[in-house]
Amino acid sequence: MNIPILRNLFIFILFFLGQPSFAQSINAANLQKVLTENPSIINNIPQQDKTTFDNKLISENQNVANTDNNLQIDLSQASDQRKVNEKSMLMRYFYALIGEDLDIYGSNEFNQPQDESLLFFNTIGKNYQLAPGDTIQITITGLSPSNENYQVMNDGTITLENVYPLNVNNLNLNQVSKLVLDKISLDDASAEVFVRLNNARLVTVQISGNVKSPRTIAVPAYTPLSRVIAYSGGISESGSLRNISLSQIGETTQTVDFYNFLQNPSSELDPLIKNGARIFVPFKGPTIAVTGFVNNPGIYELPNDKSEISIKNLLSITGTSFLPSGAKLKISYFDSNGQIATRLAAKNESLKEGEALQIDFVETRDLNISKVSGAVLKDFEIKTDKPLSINEVIKDGAVLSLDAYTSFALIVGKEVQAVNLDEALEDDSITLPVGSGLRLFTKEEYLELVASDPSKSLDPFVSKFVEANVAEIYLNGARIAYIPIGKDQIFNDSIKSFYIPSPKTVFDLALLENNTDVKAFDLKLAMNNDYNLKLVKGDKLFIFEDKFFNQLISEQVDGVFNDIGNTEDSANPAAVNMTIEAYKLQQDLKNKKLRYSENVEYSKKLLQKADITKISLDGELFTILPFSKSMTSSYILNKLRGKLPKLTNEFVIVQNTGIDSKPKIKNLNHEFFIKENQNINLISQGIYRKIINSYNTTGETALTYDVKESDAVKVYYDQKLVLLLSPNLSVSDFEVLNTITETDNFYKLYIGLITKQKNNENWYLQSYDARSFFDKTNDIVLNSSNIVSLFSEQYIRNRFIKNNNNKSIILDAVSTDVVGNETETTNINLTKNKSFSYIDKVMNSNLRIVSGSVIFPGSYPVAEKITLSDLIDVVGVIETKAASNVILSKSIKENKTLIKVPSESYQLNSPVLDEIILSGEYVVDIPKAVNLGTSGFVSLTGEFMIPGDYSFTRSETLDEIIKRAGGLSEVAYPLGAILQRNSIKAQEKETNNILASQLEASVLTLAQSNIDCVGEQIQAVLGFSQQLRNQPTTGRMALNIMDNSRTGQLYLQDGDKLMVPKRPSHVSVVGAVQRTTVASYSKNKNFNDYIYAAGGLTKMADVRKSYVLLPNGESRILDNTTIIPVGSVVVVPPKIDKLSILGFTDIISRVMGNIATSVLAINNVN
Repeated sequence: MNIPILRNLFIFILFFLGQPSFAQSINAANLQKVLTENPSIINNIPQQDKTTFDNKLISENQNVANTDNNLQIDLSQASDQRKVNEKSMLMRYFYALIGEDLDIYGSNEFNQPQDESLLFFNTIGKNYQLAPGDTIQITITGLSPSNENYQVMNDGTITLENVYPLNVNNLNLNQVSKLVLDKISLDDASAEVFVRLNNARLVTVQISGNVKSPRTIAVPAYTPLSRVIAYSGGISESGSLRNISLSQIGETTQTVDFYNFLQNPSSELDPLIKNGARIFVPFKGPTIAVTGFVNNPGIYELPNDKSEISIKNLLSITGTSFLPSGAKLKISYFDSNGQIATRLAAKNESLKEGEALQIDFVETRDLNISKVSGAVLKDFEIKTDKPLSINEVIKDGAVLSLDAYTSFALIVGKEVQAVNLDEALEDDSITLPVGSGLRLFTKEEYLELVASDPSKSLDPFVSKFVEANVAEIYLNGARIAYIPIGKDQIFNDSIKSFYIPSPKTVFDLALLENNTDVKAFDLKLAMNNDYNLKLVKGDKLFIFEDKFFNQLISEQVDGVFNDIGNTEDSANPAAVNMTIEAYKLQQDLKNKKLRYSENVEYSKKLLQKADITKISLDGELFTILPFSKSMTSSYILNKLRGKLPKLTNEFVIVQNTGIDSKPKIKNLNHEFFIKENQNINLISQGIYRKIINSYNTTGETALTYDVKESDAVKVYYDQKLVLLLSPNLSVSDFEVLNTITETDNFYKLYIGLITKQKNNENWYLQSYDARSFFDKTNDIVLNSSNIVSLFSEQYIRNRFIKNNNNKSIILDAVSTDVVGNETETTNINLTKNKSFSYIDKVMNSNLRIVSGSVIFPGSYPVAEKITLSDLIDVVGVIETKAASNVILSKSIKENKTLIKVPSESYQLNSPVLDEIILSGEYVVDIPKAVNLGTSGFVSLTGEFMIPGDYSFTRSETLDEIIKRAGGLSEVAYPLGAILQRNSIKAQEKETNNILASQLEASVLTLAQSNIDCVGEQIQAVLGFSQQLRNQPTTGRMALNIMDNSRTGQLYLQDGDKLMVPKRPSHVSVVGAVQRTTVASYSKNKNFNDYIYAAGGLTKMADVRKSYVLLPNGESRILDNTTIIPVGSVVVVPPKIDKLSILGFTDIISRVMGNIATSVLAINNVN
């Protein structure tokens, strides 16, 4: 017992009681300050005096003036006592005043334990400005999709692949998205960019003052002030909630009143910590208390610099907007004698600091009453002899507690009825029957009841929920809401108060289960007010989110709770050396996984009952959509827009769920209806190519098996499968065929179409030329399992064209028996594997000879009908003055014999050739030119399409011969082309010998020279002279066959040899090196690298005069920066500085040049 303090208090009271002039200045505020600074006084007041406090023996008409001084409660002197007493001194003060334990308003708001794993407490929003330390996730769709995290570096930049560093400092997420899109859209116009913040940078915050744990902490930028204070343990009992000081770098210090935030939890009232900050919580200001019939009784701090508050404003802060009739307002305070006094008050009066307001409400009971209970300020009963509207019963919501859940309530009477209070407040037709009870819930109570299992719960209200007119909402298989069902209420109005879609919501599919069946529907459409869907009692609505839905369609649950580990041996925590807390956590996770698995399995069963369409991508289930009779392929594409890779529109697999049904192929370019029990398999372009490439291999996947069993049209090009198409469409509908037919190499005289007859296994072959096959007026339809055979001109030349010297066998005969060939329309028992050999057989029986002045004379397979102009275009006419006519010789069939008919002659360039249709037996001849007989033969070797020996006339040029040879192959290296000519070869050998002799004769005259080091240089020069004599000659004629700008045509000589090598992979090194070598080429090698490959330089090397001889015969000076092309020759001449005065420089340079040229030609030939 603190005797000195108690004694001082009594002396203080007695002294001033004896002084009238001072008695009026003693007020409750001073007494409150004394008591809060000395809490032990209350414990030590004698019992007979303490009853004065507890029993509140006061006179109702007693009035005492209140002080205008501000009340400052200083708790610093009571720190030791706070450790001893559980209640704060402020709480003990008001307990002494009104005899009730009251909490300090808002004290628990910031004392909640914080989840350290949480990163953000609020929505970042558009205004979050990036700075060094932030980590963002950038997702890019389009031709080069990616999904990567990037940290903002110290200079404020991020670096994406193939994009120079981007400065994102002080930019928000939308600005970063636009910046990245601007950079990549130049290369990919279809790209889209999505940016999200993964990890916010940390900022330092110093928290001081009246908090439970003053400290300096690091928090993510843009963390709300309220959560930062929570990290410090919350505001102490002595701390103010209404006068918090916040200072941030670069911003003006602001004062925060958290009462505003508690009344309206808007993010604008809870400042964000953006930069380094200092937070100071001062002592609590003047306080008052309120208790009784109020929504939130407690101790309240007055606004800054205020010493009183109106009762009306106080009730508003407590959430009490309604005072029932008969309610009494009573104010308690300590008078000047330290005694408890009271006075009656009205709603328009004010409450002074240190005073307490009590609101008393006397309840009555009578017959025919309805009870209102639960989430109200206080349970009450209403006497009524007629039904009352819910709005009237709850007084426009004024009697509801602050945490009342207004979306759901129960009327419990003869029947249980669920109502939406929000709707009841607007609709007076929703009434409470006489004698029925109205049960209101807090949201926490409601969610607990929702989560309870009706078959196991003992809570009577759980069964009431089931009895009521409710539907249920399940999210990811777990129930999240009971919904009151109103009369004629549309779907969206029914659920909007209970479920708000998030970005994770799957809008394409939702399920509705009732007692009879399961209905699948489009959630997005259902949420449109025009959609005709209404919930009825007993309905169960299943909504899914992305992660759960993906697990559902992937038909697995593994990986959802990867952190659970093996729990098989964890039945006893002691057996695995585990704490009780860890064991409970493990069991909780195990139960979550079990419930999750059960939810997935139940949802699968619902899907099996629902009328759905499964959409697969490349054989793997991609998504599920609700089926409707109006469902089309366009609807599916619109639903999946932006989610799919590039598809092969001409090839979509449609399969019925029936066991014996075979897959059908459809075309997305032509809209088609989806039938019931059909599943759709979309094929991406990449997988489409893989299917085609592996179609004829032995290995087989489920996808390729379905393709082979389908009715797909197969298109072969040169007997290689190149396309799989949908049947039952015209040839002209397939633009993809243009990729083949519009090439210069396409053979347009024969297209084979093999068709399977519907009633048996027989196949029949029809042939077309390209003109008639692709003519829209013919409307040729590709039917199920058709096989289309297309060919290239090169393939036809290699397989069929031969110089036919016996064309007169048919044409010169007066009559010839017709061979019994199989016609193209003959039915055959043909398997698909034998189709190639059969087509070959038919094509061989339909060869027609073309001879004369053509580039490719020989026998050509042709369709039943072709045009003469197309035939001439394929064989290629050698245009001369004499070759101006086309002679057409025909034979007709009479009585199984062929009879020759008179030949017909046409002008070569006449437009009538387009109108002449060739059919039957015929030979086409274009007479050769007069006086242009064969002058000789030229040999074409290397990378020509048709290498070989070609005869030529005296007027034919090299370019014309190359054209006859089909041009160059894809791997040809035209810069290395060598034309060897015998006349040049002999001249080259003679020139080398003369040049070597001149060099030797000149050098021998210097044998007695006294010039320093001349001997060594003479010896080196003589070595090159001998190399020149022994160097093989090639007779190379320098030319560039790709140069179309040549001033004159190159005419040929008999015996010419033109060789075009493949692109080489070497570089030759000759001259003053340790050894002449052919080194491997690399674009990263330079001059020094190739010298190193040749063993290095000799001491006689004149490296400054080195040069490179290019494959086309050009030369350029060399240094270490010169780019050396593949196939070149590096030439290092010897030093001849001692001989230059004697005139040898020119001779030696010519010797080295000839050697390099010979090496270049020989290497290319080899």
